[in-house]
Amino acid sequence: DLQGLLDASEARDADAQVQIEALGTRLNAALAQAAAEQRRRADLEEAERRRLEEETRRLAEEAQRLESYRSDFFGRMREVLGDQEGVQIVGDRFVFSSEVLFDSGSAELSFQGASEIAKIGAAALLGGGLGKGGVEPCPERFDLDLGIRVAGLGRIEQPLKIAKLRPQI
Repeated sequence: DLQGLLDASEARDADAQVQIEALGTRLNAALAQAAAEQRRRADLEEAERRRLEEETRRLAEEAQRLESYRSDFFGRMREVLGDQEGVQIVGDRFVFSSEVLFDSGSAELSFQGASEIAKIGAAALLGGGLGKGGVEPCPERFDLDLGIRVAGLGRIEQPLKIAKLRPQI
């Protein structure tokens, strides 16, 4: 009888050992799968990090190119406008004296004032030399908000949008 109890106990131990080994195998497989998934995620994150770094670098280069173009544009506009009376370029603003844009005592833009602003637009499109012996061809897509400040009237600004400055001549 004692032998039967020992045999039964050994059989249970053997069954338990088989279950432990099976559970160990399943655990190892699950851990290997989790590690593979973690490696795959890390590879994807690394690829995305590299893509974002490249995109950041490309955008920084584009911003630098456009800033350089903007700087060249305003430098060229200073040359083109020269000593034109009543308008100056200060930073990225065209500054007009109020007498140039308005009749005395009027708050309405005069015909002469509109004409002066139109001259700036024409100079930007043609005389700015963007493609006509000037700085460099205008970037394919370049929007420039030109601020106009009227000297003598404080900080009245009217944005003047000149989109895609490439002349068609």
